[in-house]
Amino acid sequence: MDLVYVGNMISILAAVVAMVVSLIALSISKKKLYSEAISIQRIDWIKSVRGLLAKFINQYLENHDIIALNSIRHEIDLYLNTKNPCDEELSETLNKYVDNSDMDLDIFINAGKNVLRSAWFRMKLETGSSLGEEEKIKNEVDKAMKML
Repeated sequence: MDLVYVGNMISILAAVVAMVVSLIALSISKKKLYSEAISIQRIDWIKSVRGLLAKFINQYLENHDIIALNSIRHEIDLYLNTKNPCDEELSETLNKYVDNSDMDLDIFINAGKNVLRSAWFRMKLETGSSLGEEEKIKNEVDKAMKML
């Protein structure tokens, strides 16, 4: 074989390897950008819904103004997906609390927590994080708290 031919083949092989590495890096970068965008949007969503839930609770406890409670309920409903069972449960619970001024808030708070937890887990799955990692971290924190 001719040395020029071998040199050309090595150059072509190096170019192909460089192109494959570039495509892999581009793919990883694209996935990372997608994950970051999703996580930022989900965290903003969670903060917004949590704030509205707290606003609803405050209004419920302070004076149970039905007009104000309905206004907050409608704001919360705009964030909810009625195809999601947790969201649907919260929406139904909101309706009950607007109509009744002497209900225990535990049911409402649990429904709200379920919606926020569902959104958190969804974000974890969408960004490629493992729920198993979340559970391991929780267990380690629980273990450390028992030592205190």
